[in-house]
Amino acid sequence: MEKRLRYFEESSRFILDTLELATSLGDCRESVNQLKSVFPILDDAEAKLAALIPFEAFTFYLVNEENNDFEHVRTQPVEMTRYAKDETEFLIDSGVFAWAVREKRPVVVTSRSKDRRFVLHVLSTRSRTRGMFVGTIADTRRISDIHLSLLSLLLLTTANAVESFYLYGMFRGKDREIEAMKGYRLLFESAFEGMEILDARGRIVDCNEAMCDMLESERAHLIGRFASHFLSGKEEDRSDDHDVFTEKETPREGEAELVSARGTVRRVYRREMPLFGEDRSFEGSVVSYRHITAGDTDDTGTRT
Repeated sequence: MEKRLRYFEESSRFILDTLELATSLGDCRESVNQLKSVFPILDDAEAKLAALIPFEAFTFYLVNEENNDFEHVRTQPVEMTRYAKDETEFLIDSGVFAWAVREKRPVVVTSRSKDRRFVLHVLSTRSRTRGMFVGTIADTRRISDIHLSLLSLLLLTTANAVESFYLYGMFRGKDREIEAMKGYRLLFESAFEGMEILDARGRIVDCNEAMCDMLESERAHLIGRFASHFLSGKEEDRSDDHDVFTEKETPREGEAELVSARGTVRRVYRREMPLFGEDRSFEGSVVSYRHITAGDTDDTGTRT
């Protein structure tokens, strides 16, 4: 009778401890929107995993946002890094890693040396896969089904926190882009000089009010037109084919005659700066036009 009572007491204590632990696993200690890196989320996960299962090492792989590859981000303790990476590479080559990604539950496998086991669990949200946890544990350690279920709950919380971190990062990036765009529009519109933004073929994609005044036309009527149409010269010299800049080429500048939509001819100093994409391909240019009046000097100091 006494043994049965002791058993029930221990079972009740285990259930209460498990419920308390399960409650704590659902919360991330860090305020995700304030984080500068993902590592505090992993710190929090490791602390809770250590309280749950006596792992010898904790290894995390996260999915690279650009190429969708799994990349090793860290192993704790650090001295286990080489061992954990080598064993994980073997699991990748043998197909176990891919199997664990599909399973979305703990996958327990034995190491090549048979003295340890690995617990693999994908970090996955409802929308996408975010990474993989690989826990190293001595082969003699027993892991209960309850603890494996709690591990799934913990790593679901971790995956959601990682996803939130990257989403907040995207939002912050968009906010910076919006602020930069506001600053750009303010400078662009307040510029005294006429300003055009051209695509790679030389068509006007944007222009400021000063440019509209120079060309005596509304912006809506200028967008999509070739900038060369408003430069004086023989018709055959006004090509619709925009000369492509090379990456090493300096800005093109010099005097020109601008012909407005109403036929007004203005002498201007024209300066064109090329724009290149991330792959260094020519994407367009920014062009400025400054009125030249009698007595002006150009950038070489020559009186006009």
